[in-house]
Amino acid sequence: MQFTATVMNSAAGVTWTVTGGSDRAFTEGVASADSIDTNGNFTAPTVAQNSTVTITATSIKDPTKSGSAALTIIAPGVVTATANAQVAQYAITVPDGLSVFVQFSTDTHYHFTTSPVPAPSGGGSVPILVAGMLGNTPYHMRAVFQPTGTTTSVFTDVDHVFTTSAYPASDLPSLTADTAQGQSPQSGVGLIDITIPAVVDLSGRVLWTYNAGATVAAGTNPIKLLPNGHFLINFSDPYLDGHDSDVREIDLSGKIFWDMTAAQLNAALAAATCSGCNITVLGTHHDFAVLPNGHIVFIAATQKTIAGTIVTGDVLIDLDQNHNPVWLWNSFDHLDVNRHPMSFPD
Repeated sequence: MQFTATVMNSAAGVTWTVTGGSDRAFTEGVASADSIDTNGNFTAPTVAQNSTVTITATSIKDPTKSGSAALTIIAPGVVTATANAQVAQYAITVPDGLSVFVQFSTDTHYHFTTSPVPAPSGGGSVPILVAGMLGNTPYHMRAVFQPTGTTTSVFTDVDHVFTTSAYPASDLPSLTADTAQGQSPQSGVGLIDITIPAVVDLSGRVLWTYNAGATVAAGTNPIKLLPNGHFLINFSDPYLDGHDSDVREIDLSGKIFWDMTAAQLNAALAAATCSGCNITVLGTHHDFAVLPNGHIVFIAATQKTIAGTIVTGDVLIDLDQNHNPVWLWNSFDHLDVNRHPMSFPD
Protein backbone atom coordinates (compact mmCIF):
# COMPACT_ATOMS: atom_id res chain seq x y z
CA MET A 1 0.00 0.00 0.00
CA GLN A 2 1.39 3.38 -1.04
CA PHE A 3 1.19 6.14 1.57
CA THR A 4 1.76 9.83 0.83
CA ALA A 5 2.38 12.81 3.07
CA THR A 6 2.14 16.51 2.32
CA VAL A 7 4.48 18.88 4.19
CA MET A 8 3.62 22.59 4.14
CA ASN A 9 6.40 25.15 3.55
CA SER A 10 9.15 22.56 3.10
CA ALA A 11 10.55 20.36 0.38
CA ALA A 12 12.60 18.30 2.81
CA GLY A 13 10.02 15.53 2.94
CA VAL A 14 9.32 13.07 5.76
CA THR A 15 10.64 10.01 7.50
CA TRP A 16 8.36 6.97 7.72
CA THR A 17 7.95 4.71 10.74
CA VAL A 18 5.75 1.76 11.67
CA THR A 19 4.62 1.17 15.25
CA GLY A 20 2.44 -1.43 16.93
CA GLY A 21 1.67 -4.94 15.81
CA SER A 22 2.37 -8.20 17.55
CA ASP A 23 4.36 -9.76 14.74
CA ARG A 24 8.15 -10.07 14.86
CA ALA A 25 8.33 -8.30 11.49
CA PHE A 26 7.76 -5.04 13.37
CA THR A 27 10.24 -3.37 15.68
CA GLU A 28 8.40 -1.03 18.00
CA GLY A 29 8.88 2.57 16.86
CA VAL A 30 11.12 1.70 13.93
CA ALA A 31 10.21 0.76 10.38
CA SER A 32 11.78 -2.54 9.49
CA ALA A 33 13.51 -2.81 6.15
CA ASP A 34 10.79 -4.93 4.62
CA SER A 35 7.78 -2.97 5.93
CA ILE A 36 7.95 0.63 4.65
CA ASP A 37 10.50 2.32 2.43
CA THR A 38 11.62 5.92 2.23
CA ASN A 39 8.91 6.65 -0.35
CA GLY A 40 6.07 5.51 1.94
CA ASN A 41 5.44 2.22 0.19
CA PHE A 42 4.31 -0.23 2.89
CA THR A 43 4.63 -3.99 2.44
CA ALA A 44 2.69 -6.02 4.97
CA PRO A 45 4.36 -9.11 6.37
CA THR A 46 2.53 -12.39 6.65
CA VAL A 47 1.03 -12.48 10.12
CA ALA A 48 -0.41 -15.39 12.07
CA GLN A 49 -3.23 -13.24 13.43
CA ASN A 50 -4.75 -9.91 12.48
CA SER A 51 -2.46 -7.08 13.55
CA THR A 52 -3.04 -3.31 13.81
CA VAL A 53 -0.15 -0.97 13.08
CA THR A 54 0.27 2.77 12.76
CA ILE A 55 2.06 4.36 9.83
CA THR A 56 3.58 7.73 10.76
CA ALA A 57 5.11 10.39 8.53
CA THR A 58 7.32 12.86 10.45
CA SER A 59 8.51 16.15 8.96
CA ILE A 60 12.26 16.21 8.45
CA LYS A 61 12.36 20.02 8.78
CA ASP A 62 10.21 20.07 11.94
CA PRO A 63 10.13 16.65 13.71
CA THR A 64 7.42 17.94 16.05
CA LYS A 65 4.99 17.77 13.11
CA SER A 66 3.67 14.39 11.98
CA GLY A 67 0.64 12.61 10.57
CA SER A 68 -0.49 9.03 11.15
CA ALA A 69 -2.76 6.40 9.66
CA ALA A 70 -3.96 3.15 11.29
CA LEU A 71 -3.75 -0.03 9.29
CA THR A 72 -5.08 -3.54 9.90
CA ILE A 73 -3.08 -6.42 8.47
CA ILE A 74 -5.26 -9.47 7.79
CA ALA A 75 -3.86 -12.90 8.50
CA PRO A 76 -4.29 -15.37 5.65
CA GLY A 77 -7.29 -17.67 5.85
CA VAL A 78 -6.99 -21.33 6.72
CA VAL A 79 -8.66 -23.95 4.52
CA THR A 80 -9.35 -27.37 6.02
CA ALA A 81 -11.22 -30.53 5.10
CA THR A 82 -14.56 -31.33 6.75
CA ALA A 83 -16.41 -34.56 7.46
CA ASN A 84 -17.95 -34.21 4.00
CA ALA A 85 -15.56 -35.36 1.26
CA GLN A 86 -16.40 -32.53 -1.15
CA VAL A 87 -16.83 -29.65 1.29
CA ALA A 88 -14.04 -27.42 2.63
CA GLN A 89 -14.07 -24.95 5.50
CA TYR A 90 -12.45 -21.58 4.87
CA ALA A 91 -11.83 -19.68 8.13
CA ILE A 92 -10.55 -16.12 8.24
CA THR A 93 -10.61 -13.28 10.78
CA VAL A 94 -12.79 -10.40 9.58
CA PRO A 95 -12.63 -6.85 11.01
CA ASP A 96 -15.81 -5.24 12.35
CA GLY A 97 -17.99 -3.68 9.66
CA LEU A 98 -16.84 -5.98 6.87
CA SER A 99 -18.32 -9.08 5.29
CA VAL A 100 -16.50 -11.87 3.52
CA PHE A 101 -17.29 -14.43 0.84
CA VAL A 102 -15.21 -17.07 -0.90
CA GLN A 103 -14.50 -17.31 -4.62
CA PHE A 104 -13.43 -20.68 -5.99
CA SER A 105 -12.95 -22.74 -9.15
CA THR A 106 -10.53 -25.21 -10.67
CA ASP A 107 -8.43 -22.28 -11.90
CA THR A 108 -7.74 -18.73 -10.76
CA HIS A 109 -10.72 -17.29 -12.66
CA TYR A 110 -12.81 -18.03 -9.53
CA HIS A 111 -16.06 -18.76 -11.34
CA PHE A 112 -18.10 -19.62 -8.22
CA THR A 113 -18.84 -17.68 -5.03
CA THR A 114 -20.36 -18.42 -1.66
CA SER A 115 -22.84 -16.11 0.03
CA PRO A 116 -21.29 -13.24 2.03
CA VAL A 117 -21.05 -13.58 5.82
CA PRO A 118 -20.71 -10.51 8.08
CA ALA A 119 -18.08 -10.25 10.78
CA PRO A 120 -19.30 -10.83 14.34
CA SER A 121 -19.74 -7.72 16.47
CA GLY A 122 -16.30 -6.28 17.10
CA GLY A 123 -14.77 -8.50 14.42
CA GLY A 124 -13.63 -12.08 14.68
CA SER A 125 -13.22 -15.42 12.96
CA VAL A 126 -15.71 -16.27 10.22
CA PRO A 127 -15.88 -19.90 9.03
CA ILE A 128 -17.43 -20.45 5.60
CA LEU A 129 -18.29 -23.85 4.17
CA VAL A 130 -17.37 -24.13 0.49
CA ALA A 131 -19.43 -26.69 -1.41
CA GLY A 132 -20.29 -27.48 -5.00
CA MET A 133 -16.96 -29.05 -5.90
CA LEU A 134 -16.20 -32.25 -7.79
CA GLY A 135 -14.45 -35.13 -6.07
CA ASN A 136 -10.68 -35.71 -6.22
CA THR A 137 -10.16 -32.30 -7.79
CA PRO A 138 -7.87 -29.38 -6.81
CA TYR A 139 -9.61 -26.02 -6.41
CA HIS A 140 -8.29 -22.49 -6.09
CA MET A 141 -10.12 -20.36 -3.52
CA ARG A 142 -9.73 -16.97 -1.91
CA ALA A 143 -11.69 -14.81 0.51
CA VAL A 144 -13.00 -11.44 -0.66
CA PHE A 145 -13.74 -8.64 1.84
CA GLN A 146 -16.37 -5.95 1.37
CA PRO A 147 -18.17 -3.44 3.60
CA THR A 148 -21.29 -5.12 5.03
CA GLY A 149 -24.36 -4.28 2.96
CA THR A 150 -22.41 -3.39 -0.19
CA THR A 151 -21.05 -5.24 -3.20
CA THR A 152 -17.80 -3.28 -3.38
CA SER A 153 -14.74 -5.49 -2.93
CA VAL A 154 -12.09 -4.03 -0.62
CA PHE A 155 -9.31 -6.61 -0.86
CA THR A 156 -8.75 -10.34 -1.26
CA ASP A 157 -6.91 -13.01 0.67
CA VAL A 158 -4.07 -14.94 -0.93
CA ASP A 159 -4.91 -17.88 -3.17
CA HIS A 160 -5.34 -21.25 -1.46
CA VAL A 161 -5.36 -24.62 -3.23
CA PHE A 162 -7.61 -27.29 -1.74
CA THR A 163 -7.97 -30.78 -3.19
CA THR A 164 -11.22 -32.56 -2.47
CA SER A 165 -11.51 -36.24 -1.75
CA ALA A 166 -14.48 -38.20 -3.09
CA TYR A 167 -17.58 -39.99 -1.87
CA PRO A 168 -17.54 -43.78 -1.68
CA ALA A 169 -19.30 -45.50 -4.54
CA SER A 170 -22.02 -46.71 -2.15
CA ASP A 171 -23.05 -43.07 -1.52
CA LEU A 172 -23.39 -42.18 -5.18
CA PRO A 173 -26.76 -42.39 -6.93
CA SER A 174 -26.95 -44.09 -10.30
CA LEU A 175 -27.60 -41.19 -12.67
CA THR A 176 -27.68 -40.78 -16.42
CA ALA A 177 -27.84 -37.30 -17.95
CA ASP A 178 -28.86 -37.03 -21.58
CA THR A 179 -28.34 -33.89 -23.65
CA ALA A 180 -29.92 -33.34 -27.06
CA GLN A 181 -27.46 -33.23 -29.93
CA GLY A 182 -25.96 -29.78 -30.36
CA GLN A 183 -27.32 -28.55 -27.03
CA SER A 184 -25.64 -27.77 -23.70
CA PRO A 185 -27.05 -28.24 -20.21
CA GLN A 186 -28.18 -25.15 -18.33
CA SER A 187 -25.97 -23.87 -15.52
CA GLY A 188 -27.03 -24.53 -11.96
CA VAL A 189 -27.66 -27.68 -9.96
CA GLY A 190 -30.43 -30.06 -9.00
CA LEU A 191 -31.34 -31.25 -5.51
CA ILE A 192 -32.60 -34.83 -5.64
CA ASP A 193 -34.77 -36.64 -3.05
CA ILE A 194 -33.58 -40.23 -3.13
CA THR A 195 -32.42 -42.81 -0.58
CA ILE A 196 -29.22 -40.79 -0.15
CA PRO A 197 -29.95 -37.14 -1.11
CA ALA A 198 -27.66 -35.52 -3.62
CA VAL A 199 -26.87 -32.26 -5.37
CA VAL A 200 -25.83 -32.78 -8.98
CA ASP A 201 -24.98 -30.55 -11.89
CA LEU A 202 -26.99 -30.99 -15.07
CA SER A 203 -24.30 -33.23 -16.52
CA GLY A 204 -25.14 -35.72 -13.78
CA ARG A 205 -21.98 -35.21 -11.71
CA VAL A 206 -22.44 -35.41 -7.95
CA LEU A 207 -21.38 -32.20 -6.18
CA TRP A 208 -22.69 -32.99 -2.70
CA THR A 209 -24.36 -35.82 -0.84
CA TYR A 210 -25.12 -36.83 2.73
CA ASN A 211 -25.24 -40.35 4.10
CA ALA A 212 -26.93 -40.47 7.51
CA GLY A 213 -25.95 -44.11 7.91
CA ALA A 214 -27.98 -46.95 9.34
CA THR A 215 -29.33 -44.79 12.17
CA VAL A 216 -32.24 -43.55 10.05
CA ALA A 217 -34.83 -45.12 7.75
CA ALA A 218 -33.78 -45.43 4.12
CA GLY A 219 -35.91 -42.75 2.50
CA THR A 220 -35.52 -38.99 2.00
CA ASN A 221 -38.85 -37.20 1.74
CA PRO A 222 -38.08 -34.41 1.41
CA ILE A 223 -34.81 -32.50 1.63
CA LYS A 224 -35.00 -28.72 1.39
CA LEU A 225 -32.58 -25.80 1.62
CA LEU A 226 -33.27 -23.50 4.57
CA PRO A 227 -32.79 -19.70 4.54
CA ASN A 228 -29.69 -20.08 6.76
CA GLY A 229 -27.96 -22.30 4.18
CA HIS A 230 -28.58 -25.53 6.06
CA PHE A 231 -30.55 -28.52 4.78
CA LEU A 232 -33.63 -29.87 6.52
CA ILE A 233 -34.15 -33.56 5.76
CA ASN A 234 -37.01 -35.87 6.67
CA PHE A 235 -35.99 -39.52 6.70
CA SER A 236 -38.76 -42.14 6.87
CA ASP A 237 -39.70 -45.54 5.51
CA PRO A 238 -40.64 -45.01 1.84
CA TYR A 239 -43.38 -47.67 1.99
CA LEU A 240 -45.02 -46.85 5.34
CA ASP A 241 -46.03 -43.20 5.69
CA GLY A 242 -43.96 -41.66 8.46
CA HIS A 243 -42.83 -44.93 10.02
CA ASP A 244 -39.54 -44.45 11.93
CA SER A 245 -39.20 -40.86 10.78
CA ASP A 246 -36.23 -38.71 11.73
CA VAL A 247 -36.06 -34.99 10.90
CA ARG A 248 -32.65 -33.38 11.06
CA GLU A 249 -31.12 -30.04 10.20
CA ILE A 250 -27.55 -30.26 8.92
CA ASP A 251 -25.01 -27.88 7.46
CA LEU A 252 -23.08 -28.59 4.27
CA SER A 253 -20.45 -30.56 6.17
CA GLY A 254 -23.10 -32.87 7.65
CA LYS A 255 -22.98 -31.43 11.17
CA ILE A 256 -26.37 -31.97 12.89
CA PHE A 257 -27.94 -28.87 14.45
CA TRP A 258 -31.18 -30.47 15.62
CA ASP A 259 -32.77 -33.86 15.30
CA MET A 260 -36.33 -35.05 15.95
CA THR A 261 -37.36 -38.70 15.80
CA ALA A 262 -40.96 -39.92 15.70
CA ALA A 263 -40.66 -40.87 19.38
CA GLN A 264 -39.48 -37.36 20.26
CA LEU A 265 -42.31 -35.82 18.26
CA ASN A 266 -44.84 -37.98 20.10
CA ALA A 267 -43.35 -36.91 23.44
CA ALA A 268 -43.73 -33.27 22.39
CA LEU A 269 -47.34 -33.89 21.28
CA ALA A 270 -48.14 -35.54 24.61
CA ALA A 271 -46.86 -32.46 26.46
CA ALA A 272 -48.47 -29.91 24.13
CA THR A 273 -51.41 -27.72 25.15
CA CYS A 274 -52.77 -26.96 21.68
CA SER A 275 -56.20 -28.28 20.71
CA GLY A 276 -56.11 -31.85 19.37
CA CYS A 277 -52.34 -32.14 19.78
CA ASN A 278 -52.41 -35.04 22.25
CA ILE A 279 -52.35 -37.78 19.64
CA THR A 280 -49.83 -40.42 18.61
CA VAL A 281 -48.32 -40.34 15.11
CA LEU A 282 -46.33 -42.87 13.13
CA GLY A 283 -44.00 -40.05 12.13
CA THR A 284 -43.52 -37.30 9.56
CA HIS A 285 -43.46 -37.91 5.82
CA HIS A 286 -43.35 -36.49 2.30
CA ASP A 287 -43.27 -32.72 2.86
CA PHE A 288 -42.94 -29.78 5.21
CA ALA A 289 -43.38 -26.02 4.84
CA VAL A 290 -41.04 -23.47 6.42
CA LEU A 291 -43.13 -20.43 7.40
CA PRO A 292 -41.95 -16.78 7.44
CA ASN A 293 -42.19 -16.69 11.26
CA GLY A 294 -39.72 -19.56 11.62
CA HIS A 295 -42.35 -22.21 12.30
CA ILE A 296 -42.39 -25.44 10.29
CA VAL A 297 -45.55 -27.33 9.32
CA PHE A 298 -45.05 -31.08 8.90
CA ILE A 299 -47.27 -33.77 7.44
CA ALA A 300 -47.47 -36.78 9.77
CA ALA A 301 -49.43 -40.02 9.69
CA THR A 302 -51.75 -41.23 12.44
CA GLN A 303 -54.07 -44.24 12.68
CA LYS A 304 -57.56 -45.10 13.91
CA THR A 305 -59.44 -48.38 14.00
CA ILE A 306 -62.74 -48.01 12.13
CA ALA A 307 -65.16 -50.94 11.71
CA GLY A 308 -62.35 -53.34 12.62
CA THR A 309 -59.93 -51.86 10.08
CA ILE A 310 -56.84 -49.80 10.92
CA VAL A 311 -57.09 -46.65 8.83
CA THR A 312 -54.14 -44.32 8.22
CA GLY A 313 -54.80 -40.59 7.90
CA ASP A 314 -52.73 -37.43 7.79
CA VAL A 315 -52.28 -34.62 10.27
CA LEU A 316 -50.59 -31.23 9.86
CA ILE A 317 -48.44 -30.20 12.82
CA ASP A 318 -47.11 -26.67 13.30
CA LEU A 319 -43.86 -26.63 15.28
CA ASP A 320 -42.59 -23.29 16.62
CA GLN A 321 -38.96 -22.08 16.63
CA ASN A 322 -38.27 -24.34 19.62
CA HIS A 323 -39.83 -27.30 17.79
CA ASN A 324 -42.84 -27.44 20.11
CA PRO A 325 -46.30 -28.22 18.64
CA VAL A 326 -48.57 -25.16 18.70
CA TRP A 327 -51.32 -26.17 16.24
CA LEU A 328 -52.63 -29.37 14.66
CA TRP A 329 -55.12 -30.22 11.90
CA ASN A 330 -56.37 -33.82 11.79
CA SER A 331 -57.87 -35.27 8.63
CA PHE A 332 -60.07 -37.60 10.73
CA ASP A 333 -61.83 -34.50 12.09
CA HIS A 334 -62.72 -33.14 8.67
CA LEU A 335 -62.83 -35.87 6.03
CA ASP A 336 -65.34 -38.69 5.55
CA VAL A 337 -63.56 -42.04 5.85
CA ASN A 338 -66.18 -43.55 3.51
CA ARG A 339 -64.89 -41.34 0.70
CA HIS A 340 -61.50 -42.84 -0.02
CA PRO A 341 -60.34 -41.92 -3.55
CA MET A 342 -57.35 -44.22 -3.21
CA SER A 343 -57.44 -47.62 -1.58
CA PHE A 344 -58.87 -48.22 1.89
CA PRO A 345 -57.39 -48.12 4.54
CA ASP A 346 -55.63 -44.83 3.53
